[in-house]
Amino acid sequence: MPRLYESMTRIQIVGHEPAIRRGWNPVYRGCVRVWRSEESLDAACNPDTSDLLAVIEALGPDASAKDIILAVEQLPRIEAIEVLDADGNGPLLYPNWS
Repeated sequence: MPRLYESMTRIQIVGHEPAIRRGWNPVYRGCVRVWRSEESLDAACNPDTSDLLAVIEALGPDASAKDIILAVEQLPRIEAIEVLDADGNGPLLYPNWS
């Protein structure tokens, strides 16, 4: 039986709220976890996440879970996408569940 390899990438979402004093305070908003199929164990251990990071950065810290899922599922080799709020709650999508 052939081995299947996946990588998992976790990206923290940090927004900002007005500070009582100067500037803005960073505030943890939650995280996005993405599983991708990989060709080998080496690829799974050292995944290229540049396209995923670019999508999350382009959406910004106030993007909804739905917007994140719709954007991330367009990337290649996506097996699962989880978007969690600061309490650890949120949707999980398996685009190709069979």
